[in-house]
Amino acid sequence: MPKVFCPECQNIVSSFAEACPGCGFPIKKYIKEAKLSDFSKTFICPKCGSFSTATDVVATIQCDFCGTPMFQTSESTTTTISNTSWPKTEDEIDSYIYSLLEKCNKIEEYDTEAHQIYKQKLEERVMARRKQQSSQQPSPSANQPHCPTCGSTDIIKISAAKKAVGAGLFGLFSKTAKSQFECKNCGYKW
Repeated sequence: MPKVFCPECQNIVSSFAEACPGCGFPIKKYIKEAKLSDFSKTFICPKCGSFSTATDVVATIQCDFCGTPMFQTSESTTTTISNTSWPKTEDEIDSYIYSLLEKCNKIEEYDTEAHQIYKQKLEERVMARRKQQSSQQPSPSANQPHCPTCGSTDIIKISAAKKAVGAGLFGLFSKTAKSQFECKNCGYKW
């Protein structure tokens, strides 16, 4: 069951819902009027060239860059992904987007200025997301010990008493007797 972003409140809603439970926006009617029936196809904004593919967990049915209703192309999402993914250059991606709009007879609605604004906003989103992710991740100290198996820093030093018990029960070759640290996350001893 495909999920979509509500054009009004951006909540995630089933594409089969009559209306958005959050704001009451008529989702089913909007999808029908925009002729967005096949979620395995690429949806493209005829004005700025932004697109939505099935790899997106939630489909965009209204351009979140310029507010224009998305248009369903005949292009499969796998083809769009292969034509817009690395190592494609920015010019190759722009050329592909333009060719999609040509195939759909939507060139007259395309606005190069709106496309440049879309690319600028997209870059700003990517940079903001990277900044947010880097600020959320604590930077581990280079000298802070971590588990060689799972990378967790949630470790404890194995005490001499624990080593002695391990040696007494299982001999000098027990993992506890030979190890210095134990990971509290995965239990690995080293």
